[in-house]
This record gives sequence, structure tokens and C-alpha cells, in this order.
Amino acid sequence: MTWTQTAQGRVAAEGFLTYPTAQLTSDASGGVVLDGTRYRSTAKPYLYGGGPGAGSYDWPLGRWLPVKPRSVSPDGSHYAYSTDFGAIHVVDVATGIDRTLKGLEGPDYVLYYAKEGVYFNQEWEGPPGPGLWLLDPVTGTVQAVVDPVFRQMMRELHTDTHILNALVFRSFNGALVTGVQMNEDGTARMDFDVPEADNDKLRALEGPINDMIRQNLEVRDDYVPVDDAYDQPGLIRSKSVAPPPTLDGKIRIVEIVGLDRQACGGTHLGATGTSRAIRILKIENKGRHNRRMRIGLAGSPP
Repeated sequence: MTWTQTAQGRVAAEGFLTYPTAQLTSDASGGVVLDGTRYRSTAKPYLYGGGPGAGSYDWPLGRWLPVKPRSVSPDGSHYAYSTDFGAIHVVDVATGIDRTLKGLEGPDYVLYYAKEGVYFNQEWEGPPGPGLWLLDPVTGTVQAVVDPVFRQMMRELHTDTHILNALVFRSFNGALVTGVQMNEDGTARMDFDVPEADNDKLRALEGPINDMIRQNLEVRDDYVPVDDAYDQPGLIRSKSVAPPPTLDGKIRIVEIVGLDRQACGGTHLGATGTSRAIRILKIENKGRHNRRMRIGLAGSPP
């Protein structure tokens, strides 16, 4: 399928190439045209899909489809497409029945129709959330696709930043966090409001952090009412943000038993001992008040 830009929009020409001459022979049995905001097949039953630029031939059923080949099921019986606003459709090629299996919570992008279902990603914070997801084309259920190695690394880094946070809070007169970032290379950085801090004293926290890791302290969570969280000194550690409350007005509190309790909405280890040791890589002055501490898991880049 080739596409030509015209004053009326993109127009498809369908056919088959003959090798080695590369001659294009048009297929008179039907193709794909623009119909409103979607593309559809010219042959009945009409098959609708996304575009522009989408188009493939379904060899098992002998139909032109208004989607790319990767959006077609392995047996050619179904295909998937998403609308501009994120609804995901699964279409039966033989009958043209078009089912909406996921609502307007996008923007979503269909990546691949595999034997196990339809993979899609989402680019904003609406349900089910950013990342890679798998849609069951029969039941419509959606589940997250998780990279276990990456997830474990993030859990380690997140738990270790809690330990660092707790020790800075204790050692530097309740210093608050002004920024944090965890990276895919096994490093993280935390910014603290500690204008008078001695950088050597901050660097000396590496030993105590690793001691807390070795102690294998339990990590658990619970929920408290929002007002109670703000009334208890030290539960809200960030200078500018806090985790969003639940629908019933509570905030999640993560506790490292014997060390720390603070509000947080992220994923953590079940115990500190399942983290690798960390190194303090660098300490930087960021303005009059902020100190930026960079840490890395053992084996991460220096």
C-alpha cells in the first residue's frame, strides 16, 4: 500500500509488487479510504481503523485492513486500533464487528497484536497510567507489563533514598527534600534544603546508609488521614509536594521500622537488606540553600 498526499488528504493505492521488476499491480477488489476522521476498507463489511499512513493486507482472509501489520493478530482474524483520544478497538475481520474494549483514557498507542493480547502504551497520567500495558482482546482486562530487573532496581533506589532522607532529616535539623530523581543506570539524586551543611558531613553518611541496609529493616506502609499527616512533624518531607490523597482522604505512609516514617506513594522493597550497597557519588551546591547528593547502587556508573 502506498500513500499520496492530495488537496483532499492522503489517498491510498493498494496492490502487489512483482519482483524483481518492482511493478505495482493494483488490486481491484478493494482498498482503504478516508471516511470522516477514520480510515475504512472499501469492501464490505466495512473495516474501520486508525490513520493516516496505516494499511496492510490480511492474507488469511484476503482483505485490506486500515491498520499496520503489527496491529493484526497472528492468525489474521482480528486487528486493533486506537482513536485520537485513547479508546482501543478490536475488530473481527470476517464480520466487521468493532468492539471498544478500553475507554477514552488515553492518549494510547497500539504497539503490537500478539498471541497473548494487544500491547499498547500510554503517554499521560490518566488511568491506567504511563507505561506498557497488555489488553486482553476477549475480556477487555488490562494489566501492566513489568520489567522485573528494572522494577527491582527502582525499588532499591527508592528505598535507599528514604534511608538517605531519614539520616539527613535527623542530622541536619529536619532538612526537607526539594527534589529527587531516580535514573535507569542505577543512580539517583536528592536535593536538600541545607544551606549551612558541611559537605564532608553529608558525604560521611555513606557508612550509616549501608549500615541500615545491612540491618535488613522491615519496610511497610499504612494510611493516615490527610490532616493527621500534616499535624505530625516529619511525615511530610518534601518542601513543595506531597503524595495525592486517596478518595477517602488518606495519605500513604511508608515506614522503615526503627528508622523512619514519611508520606510516599512509590514502590519500595519489603526490607532494606534486599538492596545492594550504595555509594555517595557526588555532592554539589545548587544555589544558596540546596545541596544535591548523587548516590549509586553497587555496580552503577561512577
